[in-house]
Amino acid sequence: MDSTFEFERLRHRPIKYNRDLMGKTIAAMQRIAQIKARREQRFWAERMKDNVKKQKAEALRDLAMNIELIKPVQDSVTRKTQLVAARVAKTKTAAQRAAAKAAAKDGAEDIEE
Repeated sequence: MDSTFEFERLRHRPIKYNRDLMGKTIAAMQRIAQIKARREQRFWAERMKDNVKKQKAEALRDLAMNIELIKPVQDSVTRKTQLVAARVAKTKTAAQRAAAKAAAKDGAEDIEE
């Protein structure tokens, strides 16, 4: 007699449905999926941590090679100054329009009296 025959015989028995066992099995499967996802994320982060240094070094190298493509800082400051001046001008014109409306309303009230 070989003990493996007994083992195989026991294995072929149909297992009765047990609701609690099924619930525990599904919960365990979900927990395993969570652990697996967290582990994959941690491994990915570990692989990519040196990638940031490489990207920064590559960006600095490109910048050093193509520095002439970047506009001087003075041009951008001048442009910002122009934008601020345009906003102030718009605000003044809006304030002037509001004052003109108020004056027109006051004038209309004077005519009615």
